[in-house]
Amino acid sequence: MMRETFVYLKKTPKAFHLMLIHSFVGLTAFDALVALMVDKYYASLIATSLALGLLHSARAIGLVIGPIYIGKWITNKRLIYIFIAQGLAVWLWAFVMHNFYLSLAASVVVGFFTTTLWSYSYTLLQKNIEKKYYGRIVAYNDMLFLSSAAFTSYMIGFLATHSFSLEAITAIMGSGFFIGAIYYKFVLQTQNIKEVS
Repeated sequence: MMRETFVYLKKTPKAFHLMLIHSFVGLTAFDALVALMVDKYYASLIATSLALGLLHSARAIGLVIGPIYIGKWITNKRLIYIFIAQGLAVWLWAFVMHNFYLSLAASVVVGFFTTTLWSYSYTLLQKNIEKKYYGRIVAYNDMLFLSSAAFTSYMIGFLATHSFSLEAITAIMGSGFFIGAIYYKFVLQTQNIKEVS
């Protein structure tokens, strides 16, 4: 079954491209970054556990309201703008992270685009693969996404221990979404991607 799936992926390159597109969402694995932010900037202002909870709650608000506002607007061609908006939101967060209250607001903005990016890229993959391979491709896609998230968390720790500022690390993560936008534009131009209806 594995061999059959890899043969299918080789014959259907758009499926593999869409798996890679979805894996860019792994760049939103901010847990390690948030913990470091709280320790460096907010521990003297507010209890650590409360700061962690508030920051995650603020991002969760963005995660919930984002699809409500942009869910009906999103299309294959407009997904590129979500990538760009996500990158800009993360850059904004990097710029204001030293201020706890501004960081809370930026967390909402960061979360605002994340759910739509995650769900639309996932649905796009599902729409563009044969039903026969659906379960296997989705399993490999999840493996790739989780590997991306794990690598992101590892790199946050690695860069933090090698004298990179948290702002620089966050800006690098934001830049990843611009790379995702360029790659997605390439995929749209070279592959026959079905629209999500």
